[in-house]
Amino acid sequence: LGQDSGWLYLWLNPPGSAGPRRRYLVPWREEPVPQSEWVRIPLPGMAENSLRVSPTGEFFYLFEGSKLMAVRFDPQRAGFSDPHEVKFLPGSAVKLKPDDDWTVRGPGLVFSRQETTSSSVWLMKLPR
Repeated sequence: LGQDSGWLYLWLNPPGSAGPRRRYLVPWREEPVPQSEWVRIPLPGMAENSLRVSPTGEFFYLFEGSKLMAVRFDPQRAGFSDPHEVKFLPGSAVKLKPDDDWTVRGPGLVFSRQETTSSSVWLMKLPR
Protein backbone atom coordinates (compact mmCIF):
# COMPACT_ATOMS: atom_id res chain seq x y z
CA LEU A 1 0.00 0.00 0.00
CA GLY A 2 1.35 3.40 -0.91
CA GLN A 3 4.52 4.50 -2.61
CA ASP A 4 6.94 3.24 0.02
CA SER A 5 5.27 -0.21 0.26
CA GLY A 6 5.61 0.01 4.02
CA TRP A 7 2.10 -1.29 4.72
CA LEU A 8 -0.11 -4.19 3.66
CA TYR A 9 -3.84 -3.82 3.21
CA LEU A 10 -5.82 -6.78 4.62
CA TRP A 11 -9.51 -7.44 4.08
CA LEU A 12 -10.83 -10.20 6.34
CA ASN A 13 -14.15 -12.03 6.05
CA PRO A 14 -15.37 -14.10 9.00
CA PRO A 15 -15.15 -17.81 8.05
CA GLY A 16 -18.41 -19.47 7.04
CA SER A 17 -20.50 -16.32 7.17
CA ALA A 18 -21.41 -13.24 5.23
CA GLY A 19 -20.83 -11.11 8.32
CA PRO A 20 -19.12 -7.74 8.39
CA ARG A 21 -15.68 -7.55 6.82
CA ARG A 22 -12.78 -6.14 8.76
CA ARG A 23 -10.06 -4.13 7.09
CA TYR A 24 -6.59 -3.55 8.50
CA LEU A 25 -3.28 -1.95 7.65
CA VAL A 26 -0.30 -4.05 8.72
CA PRO A 27 3.30 -2.77 8.74
CA TRP A 28 5.42 -4.70 6.24
CA ARG A 29 8.17 -6.90 7.70
CA GLU A 30 9.84 -10.13 6.69
CA GLU A 31 8.74 -11.81 9.95
CA PRO A 32 5.07 -12.15 11.03
CA VAL A 33 3.56 -9.02 12.55
CA PRO A 34 1.64 -9.54 15.83
CA GLN A 35 -2.07 -8.79 15.49
CA SER A 36 -1.71 -6.17 18.23
CA GLU A 37 0.22 -4.02 15.70
CA TRP A 38 -2.46 -4.22 13.02
CA VAL A 39 -4.30 -0.91 12.49
CA ARG A 40 -8.03 -1.26 11.93
CA ILE A 41 -9.40 0.95 9.16
CA PRO A 42 -12.26 3.00 10.65
CA LEU A 43 -15.62 2.43 8.95
CA PRO A 44 -18.25 3.34 11.56
CA GLY A 45 -21.42 4.55 9.84
CA MET A 46 -19.78 4.43 6.42
CA ALA A 47 -20.61 2.29 3.39
CA GLU A 48 -18.13 -0.54 3.58
CA ASN A 49 -18.22 -1.30 -0.13
CA SER A 50 -17.32 2.29 -1.04
CA LEU A 51 -13.74 2.24 0.29
CA ARG A 52 -11.08 3.47 -2.15
CA VAL A 53 -7.42 4.21 -1.40
CA SER A 54 -5.25 6.90 -2.98
CA PRO A 55 -2.17 5.65 -4.88
CA THR A 56 0.05 7.10 -2.16
CA GLY A 57 -1.82 5.17 0.54
CA GLU A 58 -2.25 8.40 2.45
CA PHE A 59 -5.99 8.94 1.90
CA PHE A 60 -8.95 6.60 2.18
CA TYR A 61 -12.23 7.64 0.56
CA LEU A 62 -15.65 6.31 1.63
CA PHE A 63 -19.27 7.31 1.54
CA GLU A 64 -21.10 8.30 4.71
CA GLY A 65 -24.67 8.25 3.46
CA SER A 66 -24.57 10.41 0.33
CA LYS A 67 -21.44 12.34 1.38
CA LEU A 68 -18.01 11.42 0.03
CA MET A 69 -15.57 11.49 2.92
CA ALA A 70 -11.75 11.39 3.10
CA VAL A 71 -9.75 9.95 5.99
CA ARG A 72 -6.00 10.53 6.17
CA PHE A 73 -3.64 7.79 7.30
CA ASP A 74 -0.46 8.85 9.11
CA PRO A 75 2.10 6.02 8.84
CA GLN A 76 4.39 7.61 11.45
CA ARG A 77 1.82 7.35 14.23
CA ALA A 78 -0.12 4.48 12.60
CA GLY A 79 -3.42 6.31 12.97
CA PHE A 80 -6.27 7.89 11.06
CA SER A 81 -7.66 11.42 11.06
CA ASP A 82 -11.32 12.20 11.58
CA PRO A 83 -13.36 11.96 8.35
CA HIS A 84 -13.69 15.15 6.28
CA GLU A 85 -16.21 15.74 3.52
CA VAL A 86 -14.78 15.97 -0.02
CA LYS A 87 -16.13 19.08 -1.70
CA PHE A 88 -16.37 19.60 -5.44
CA LEU A 89 -15.56 22.94 -7.02
CA PRO A 90 -18.34 25.54 -6.67
CA GLY A 91 -20.59 25.53 -9.72
CA SER A 92 -19.65 21.98 -10.64
CA ALA A 93 -22.54 20.12 -12.22
CA VAL A 94 -20.99 16.81 -11.17
CA LYS A 95 -22.03 15.02 -8.01
CA LEU A 96 -20.60 11.63 -7.15
CA LYS A 97 -23.13 9.15 -5.72
CA PRO A 98 -22.44 5.99 -3.69
CA ASP A 99 -23.61 3.69 -6.50
CA ASP A 100 -21.45 5.35 -9.20
CA ASP A 101 -18.50 3.48 -10.67
CA TRP A 102 -15.47 5.42 -9.38
CA THR A 103 -11.83 5.13 -8.39
CA VAL A 104 -8.89 7.28 -7.30
CA ARG A 105 -6.14 8.09 -9.79
CA GLY A 106 -3.23 10.38 -9.01
CA PRO A 107 -4.45 13.45 -7.18
CA GLY A 108 -8.07 13.14 -8.30
CA LEU A 109 -11.21 11.04 -8.54
CA VAL A 110 -12.29 9.35 -11.75
CA PHE A 111 -15.81 8.11 -12.36
CA SER A 112 -18.04 7.13 -15.21
CA ARG A 113 -21.61 8.15 -15.61
CA GLN A 114 -24.24 7.12 -18.13
CA GLU A 115 -25.52 10.06 -20.14
CA THR A 116 -29.29 10.03 -20.53
CA THR A 117 -29.54 12.91 -22.98
CA SER A 118 -29.39 12.67 -26.74
CA SER A 119 -28.62 15.19 -29.42
CA SER A 120 -29.65 15.68 -33.03
CA VAL A 121 -27.61 16.85 -35.98
CA TRP A 122 -29.35 19.03 -38.57
CA LEU A 123 -27.93 19.53 -42.05
CA MET A 124 -28.75 22.61 -44.03
CA LYS A 125 -27.79 23.67 -47.51
CA LEU A 126 -26.59 27.27 -47.45
CA PRO A 127 -26.80 29.61 -50.44
CA ARG A 128 -23.50 30.53 -52.09
